[in-house]
Amino acid sequence: MPRMKTIITLLLTAFLMHAADQLVDDHIMKVTTPATVVSTRKALVDFIWGTSWAAVQNKQPEAVQRGYILQPGDAMPAHLDNLKSVDRLDVSTEARTRAGRTETITSTAFILHPAKQNLHKAVIVHHGHGCEMVDTGKYPVHLELLIRELVSAGYTVAAMRMPLFQSPSHCGVTRVHDRLFDAALQDGSPLKFFMEPVARTVNYLAKQEPPLKEIDMIGLSGGGWTTTGYAALDPRVMKSFPVAGTVPLYMRNGHYNHDLEQYFSPVYRLAGYKDLYVLGAAGKGRLQLQILNRYDDCCFGERQHLLTGVSYSNAVRRYESEVRTVLGWLQTGGFAVHLDESAHYHQISQQAIREVILPVLGGGVLPER
Repeated sequence: MPRMKTIITLLLTAFLMHAADQLVDDHIMKVTTPATVVSTRKALVDFIWGTSWAAVQNKQPEAVQRGYILQPGDAMPAHLDNLKSVDRLDVSTEARTRAGRTETITSTAFILHPAKQNLHKAVIVHHGHGCEMVDTGKYPVHLELLIRELVSAGYTVAAMRMPLFQSPSHCGVTRVHDRLFDAALQDGSPLKFFMEPVARTVNYLAKQEPPLKEIDMIGLSGGGWTTTGYAALDPRVMKSFPVAGTVPLYMRNGHYNHDLEQYFSPVYRLAGYKDLYVLGAAGKGRLQLQILNRYDDCCFGERQHLLTGVSYSNAVRRYESEVRTVLGWLQTGGFAVHLDESAHYHQISQQAIREVILPVLGGGVLPER
């Protein structure tokens, strides 16, 4: 019997992996009414967490170190202007597999408290497939600049990384995440390893005293994907800024075969990317500003995602218009795409930080077309 269970588990895993290899056609939007906003968000939460969501939705991190002193191995910016103190959060996401094993992934977040907290707002800054929040070498991604600007302006910052990318001493490679999908889970899906650390960090921020007026989120690359996904799940994230993180699946090359979380078909059958953009923006006072680097050397730029017969910019403007049309029907939320022509590789450009993100975070309006 144990052998039969193992065979069944392997067959199920192989089926899911094969299904994930086929890009879902997400041209047609499912989320177009207030009722589908509610039902699709619930379907996504149920798919990701299963019955465990009831325990997660208000759960705090396992370990909290207040007054934490940043270490060189944390790869975090040092000597920040207007920094009062740091909290270190450790979140362990556990999942039982159908083979009886327990998979545990621990993620860390650093909460940077400003000395002058005049804004009483928090911003989650989420990295992609990299471990350092500091800029080193010839090609800075400018997460360090972003964090410095935010703390200096008086925002509380929660700096996070994707699972398995916690520090330079514990850093994977791009496809290391695929192993999280290797074993079928008893409850929920492997996407919980990506989303639960954010959920429990938001829970922690929501309990701050004095209460925060707003929680926002910015992510680069895989962090942009995480920002897109998490904002769709949790309306507590008011403003979200996914940078170089996603485009709809139908815009992608047919053999887009990296970062399994990006195209894992069971979830995108529930909600395509345009549906996620609607969910991430829908709600009173909410908005999502997506930033794509036209000349990106890695992902989601013009070179990677050309459509036959449709220019890159026209394809982007088309889905932007479709999302905005649905939000108009819903009479709630805002969405826009900023095509950044100042970035020539995979990064958040200085121009995007200073001329786009910070003004909109501070209350500015989304760009009009």
